[in-house]
Amino acid sequence: MTDPVVEQLAQALETRLKNVTTDAGANYTAKILRPRRTYSAEHMLISIEQGPPVIDPELSVEGNPHRVAWVQPFHITVFVKPPDEDVEPIDAMLNRLCADAMKAVCTSGSSADWAQWGGLAVTSNWGEPVDQSPGDGAYYATTLPLNITYRVSHIDPFTAA
Repeated sequence: MTDPVVEQLAQALETRLKNVTTDAGANYTAKILRPRRTYSAEHMLISIEQGPPVIDPELSVEGNPHRVAWVQPFHITVFVKPPDEDVEPIDAMLNRLCADAMKAVCTSGSSADWAQWGGLAVTSNWGEPVDQSPGDGAYYATTLPLNITYRVSHIDPFTAA
């Protein structure tokens, strides 16, 4: 079964984030999740969720066939839920785990072309982190928005154009 470019990008993102391990040089080892249903926050969990894509008219190209540029937001949410006896500051954990996630995304393969995802994308950029903590101390979370711009033929979403 062939996957559309957007799914290939999601799988590549998941693969890169799986490098958030102490064996790979990260501060922590995280569990990576692409949710299938609802899920609960866990300590050292990184979830990947897709937001709604939008068309980038400046990078779309008229022609026969037209090539459509999509900006696909991925919401990478980092969760920490330490045990009560843990003495490490919550902010320090979040800072380190967020940095580990960003580094894993940006240094997998050739760091010079990390944003092109092996030719699947035109470019990628990070958005501003968003606090997702509920405020009751049950867990702490930060979402790292990653916008990946890719282009496909308007008649073939399975092939980068």
